[in-house]
Amino acid sequence: MKLLHVEKIIANDTVRLVGLVQVDSLDQEIEIYFEYPQRFADFVSESADAFVPALLLPAMEKGENLEIKPL
Repeated sequence: MKLLHVEKIIANDTVRLVGLVQVDSLDQEIEIYFEYPQRFADFVSESADAFVPALLLPAMEKGENLEIKPL
C-alpha cells in the first residue's frame, strides 16, 4: 500500500485533505480523504501525517507494506 499524493482542496464551504493510495492487493488506486468546515482551512496542511495511522491497520490486515511517498 502506497500513499502517492496528498492535496488540500477548498470547495463548497469545506476543506478536504485528499490522499491518492495505491492498493497492491486490489491492483488499483483509490482516494481517501479527511473533510472539515472551511473555517479550519488554515489549520489543515498538505502533509502525509494524517494518512499514516489511517492506512496502517488496513495495510497490516492485507499483509502489505506501507509506503509514504509525499514529504
